[in-house]
Amino acid sequence: MSTDTGLAGHCLGHVFEALRVTGDRRRCQSAPARLTFGLVGGRYFDQPTGKAEEPGRFAPIDELEPVLELAPGISSRPLIGSKLLASFVRYEPDAVAPLHSHAEEQLFVVLDGQLELQLDTERRLMRTGDAALIPAWVPHSVRAVSGPAHQLDVFSPPRAALLDLIKAQQSKV
Repeated sequence: MSTDTGLAGHCLGHVFEALRVTGDRRRCQSAPARLTFGLVGGRYFDQPTGKAEEPGRFAPIDELEPVLELAPGISSRPLIGSKLLASFVRYEPDAVAPLHSHAEEQLFVVLDGQLELQLDTERRLMRTGDAALIPAWVPHSVRAVSGPAHQLDVFSPPRAALLDLIKAQQSKV
C-alpha cells in the first residue's frame, strides 16, 4: 500500500485485507454472493429523488479537528453529520475506556491493532477488521492490547457526550 494515503488509507487497507482473509474465523464462503445478491436491478443504487440537506464532504482523518482527549491515552477525531457521528479513535498501549453506556447506538470497528472489548459481561479480543454493534444502554469498555490501536466508532444519533466535549473545548479557545 502506498505510504501517502495517510491513516485513513492505511487503516482501511487493513480492513479490506482482513475481509479477504480465508482460513481463519473471518472466513465467509458466501461473501461474494452476498455482496452482489439483489443489487442488479435492485433499489440500492436508485437515482436521487429528493433534495440534499447539505453538500457531501471529504475529510482526511489526520486533519480532522478538534482532537478530543477521551481518557488518558485515548484520543478522538470526530466527523459530524446531521444524523450520525463518526469518531476515529487512537489508543495508546494499555489505554482503557472504562465501563460506560449511552443512549446512542454504536458501531465499533477495529481499524488497526488489537482491542479487548467488553459488551455487558462478555469480553472478546478484537483484531483489525473486526466489528461489533452496541445497542443503546449496553454497558461496554475497551482496552488496548499489545500496542497502539485505531478504531472507528459510528454513533446514531450523534453522541451527545462528544458534542458536549467539542462545545466545551471550543469555549476555551
